[in-house]
Amino acid sequence: MLCPSIMKRVVEEKESGVKELMKMMGLKTWMLWFSWMVNALLVNVITVTIITVLLKVPFGDTAILQYSDFFLVWVILLFYCIAGVTFCFAIGSFFSRPTLAMCAGIFLWFISYSATTYPVMNGNTLHVGVKLVSAILPNTAINWAFGLIVSWETRGEGLSWGNFFTPPSGKEGDISMGLIWVMLIVDTVLYSIVTWYIDSVMPGKYGVAKPWHFFIMPSYWCSSKLSSTFSSDDQAENNRTFENPPSNLHVGIKIQNLRKIFHSLGGLNKKVAVDGVTLDIYSGEITTLLGHNGAGKTTTMSVLTGLYSPTSGSVYIDGYDIRENLDKVRESMGLCPQHALLFSDLTVMEHLLFFAIVSIPAFQYSVIQLVHFCLKFRVEH
Repeated sequence: MLCPSIMKRVVEEKESGVKELMKMMGLKTWMLWFSWMVNALLVNVITVTIITVLLKVPFGDTAILQYSDFFLVWVILLFYCIAGVTFCFAIGSFFSRPTLAMCAGIFLWFISYSATTYPVMNGNTLHVGVKLVSAILPNTAINWAFGLIVSWETRGEGLSWGNFFTPPSGKEGDISMGLIWVMLIVDTVLYSIVTWYIDSVMPGKYGVAKPWHFFIMPSYWCSSKLSSTFSSDDQAENNRTFENPPSNLHVGIKIQNLRKIFHSLGGLNKKVAVDGVTLDIYSGEITTLLGHNGAGKTTTMSVLTGLYSPTSGSVYIDGYDIRENLDKVRESMGLCPQHALLFSDLTVMEHLLFFAIVSIPAFQYSVIQLVHFCLKFRVEH
């Protein structure tokens, strides 16, 4: 039940907007996922160690696994946990509501247990390829693994380094523990790729969705700037309707026909928050957006910083398209959001220390000042 609970917490981070806030502050996406993996493994390593001890230590006449190598059993269980965590990450990336994600995770987790019944019960008649394909599910893989361990135990040898890639059935080309171990690694890589892709194209309420084919676009792998800040059509239109800006000004932010529409009731209702905004904001100038409540000021700022994905239109910041080079854009941008995006289990001081670590390279020089001001204003809790 640990994996679905981790999935719920990951989706809560996405739903609250804290995930995007941390990315704005400089954290890379891989760092966020890696931190969740470490968080999960801190508990799983303890669990795996306890289970291995229970299997190997003889509390009665003999141990449950009398002959198998302790470390190998521990490694197989650990790799199963890693594959299981990435499996839950992949499922959770499809959801934006924590409770729904956890329910779906529990359901699919137990369904994957049930799916192991047929291949394991009919293992003697199945081709090795079918067995390996079934091991795409981590729960099936671990069932195969313990089936192999039991086979070696009944022969009085147990699992060891010497027979790690040897099938206990004696049939050439049959499944072995080494192949199961490889499949657990394949599972981890496969579900990590699924998580990375779905998280990129379906970031949820917060974040900018990348196009489905983003990974084959050269701009994704090599950041590129807009070749020309103004197109000829834009310049001609500006000449007819607006006074030309001074030639020495550089366009820092270029917004072209920006639209943002919020949908509700499954898409039946829609609210146009930003309707066709076109605006140039110049470097070295202070620009202020004015308007009545609901005019779209906050939404526009949220789109510029990548908190919301634009429905249509283009935004270029220092020549970079926010849809394709958001990480590059965020290197020189910050946002004070209208609503509090905070960690519910951190104090004021812990928040300040966390974001100092993330955003300030020499954060150790700021720790003393942070502590001083927190104590001075009595906001340490």
